[in-house]
Formats: sequence, C-alpha cells, structure tokens
Amino acid sequence: RIETTQRSITKPGDLVDVLGFAARNGASPILQDAAFRQVGSETPPAPTAISAAQALSGDFDKELVQLEAQLVEKERWQTNQFALVLRAENRVFYAYLPPNTERADLASLRSGARLRLTGICSVTTGEDLQPTSFSLWLPSVADAQVLQQPPGWFLGRLIGVAALLAVAVLIGFLWVVQLKRRVEQRTEAIRQREALVEERYRDLFENASDIIFTHDLAGNLTSINKAAEQITGYTREEATKLNIAQIVAPSHRELARQKLNQKLAGAARTTYELEIVSKTGRPLTLEVNTHLDYQEGKPIGVRGIARDVTQRRQAEEALRQSEQRLRQVLLDRERLGRDLHDSIIQSIYAIGLGL
Repeated sequence: RIETTQRSITKPGDLVDVLGFAARNGASPILQDAAFRQVGSETPPAPTAISAAQALSGDFDKELVQLEAQLVEKERWQTNQFALVLRAENRVFYAYLPPNTERADLASLRSGARLRLTGICSVTTGEDLQPTSFSLWLPSVADAQVLQQPPGWFLGRLIGVAALLAVAVLIGFLWVVQLKRRVEQRTEAIRQREALVEERYRDLFENASDIIFTHDLAGNLTSINKAAEQITGYTREEATKLNIAQIVAPSHRELARQKLNQKLAGAARTTYELEIVSKTGRPLTLEVNTHLDYQEGKPIGVRGIARDVTQRRQAEEALRQSEQRLRQVLLDRERLGRDLHDSIIQSIYAIGLGL
C-alpha cells in the first residue's frame, strides 16, 4: 500500500518506482508521503477467486481478489464516498467505492442481490496482529457485477415483516407513552450534563496556561487555544491556515515526522522537545506531549499539549556557561599561584640573599 498525494495517472499493470517513508498498518507494511514514477508496463494481474474465510485468513491482504456475496445495504461511508455492506458465509464486510461514485451509479444494486466483487482485499488486525475483519476496495461500480437480483417474493416478505413491525409498534406505543416522561427527564439530565462537560472542557481549553492544539494526519493545524495565540503570535484564523512544517524549525521537522510515524505504528503517546519559530521569528523550545485522535476506530489527527520551556532552557544554558567561566577562573588562579611561587617569589628571595 502506497500513500501519496501525487496525481499522476496510472492503470493496472503499470510498473512504478516508489520512494517513501516505511511504516506499518497492523501487520501490513506501507509507504507514507510517497512519490512514484512509471518505469514500464505489463499485463494487468488477474483476480484470484476466494471465499470470505480465505479473505479473513490474511493470506490475500492487498491482493486483487474476486468474491461472491449478498448485498445487505448501501451507505455513505464518508461525505464523498459510498460503501456497500455485504454478507458472505455469515460474515459481514464492507466494499468501498471510488470517491467519484454518484448515487445514481448504484441504482442497479438492490438489497438482497447476489454480487461478484473484484477488488483489493484489505485485512484489519487486532493488537495481537491476528486478522479480525476484512474489506474490499473496488476500482469502479462495474466491479460489483450483479449475478442475481433479489426474488420477486421479497416484496411480499417485506410487507409481512412491515405488518409485524406495525403490530409491535402499536403494542409498544402504550409502553412508550408510559415511559415518555421518564425518558424526557433523563434526556434533559443527560443534555445538561453534556453541556456542563462541554463547558468545563471549553474553559480548560481556553484558560490553560499551556498550548493545546490539534492537527490532521497531513500536519494541517485545525485548532489552538489562547495560550498558543499568546506564545506563538499567530491568531486562530492564521494558525488554521498553516501546516506544522511551516512553524517547526527546519532542524526539527524530521523529528516531528518520526514522532507521528511512531504514533501511527502503535505508540500510545510521544513526549519530546521541539523547536518552533514564532510569528515574529523568535525561536521557541516546547516540551510536547501528543496522541492520536480516532473516529470509528481510524486515526484522523493528532491532539497535543505543549509547554514553553524556552526561558528554562536559556537559564540552563546561562548556568552552564557560568560554570565554564568559573571553572576557567579557578584554573587561571591556580596557574597564577604556581607562577608566583615558582618564579617571582624565588627571584625576590634570591635578591634578599644577595643583599
């Protein structure tokens, strides 16, 4: 798997040279921030027909495979991407479609249809690096071929189920009416508690003496607090238009990249010292503690706290220089004492003897 922002057009079968930063996603190696170039072309690889159990074994991770499954439903996975929920051999998995897929392209895919899917198998592992689930990445909607549409009596069954649900809803309505007031009271209590928690968090975020910040996995700042504005000189509007690389001192950019890779590789937190440059150009030394933010089990960014230790580092450096000067004065004093004893005092004593 290669993660890149390069927009060069490639097609199946192309041979490429890739340069990137090695990392790990579970048990699978990946290259991040990669660049590539085409060096040749071969016959596109043929997909391997597998079962759901074989996909879950992990033996076909990042391989082009073909798998038959039944469509459960279609859902929007992200704001610009659709995903198919499928079932095969009593296992439920996702098949992700390209970001340019439109809802109209999915009109022929109906719930209950039998599909033949052709795409890249991606296996997710647990903390013990054992496979826990898998998904497919489809190059296009055409790679979800319909083998069998849902049978006609499916509508009748759906009506029967709807009727049973209507009866259940009618019976449950009485119970709902009885519990409505209690639910409303609990809902209001929860809302007030959440509002209080949110207010306390905002108060802590805004009034903290240390810098609190967040940025996405690409390094783009998404939020800072008042302390960050005062220390760095950047307003929030200015900061949210910047990348971490624009603030970090050039000599420390590689360190920041390494710490991000460590967190993506599994480190819970990373603590380190980082040099940045304020808006006025003044160098600052920060003691940084960061961890990943997750959404639906996937890392979406970094949250961190940073303390300005510039004055402490300057004081330590001044103390070190003062110790060096004191050590030099003591050496000069010792050398002067030896000179007085070995030369001048001896000469005065000789003159006294002569007199």
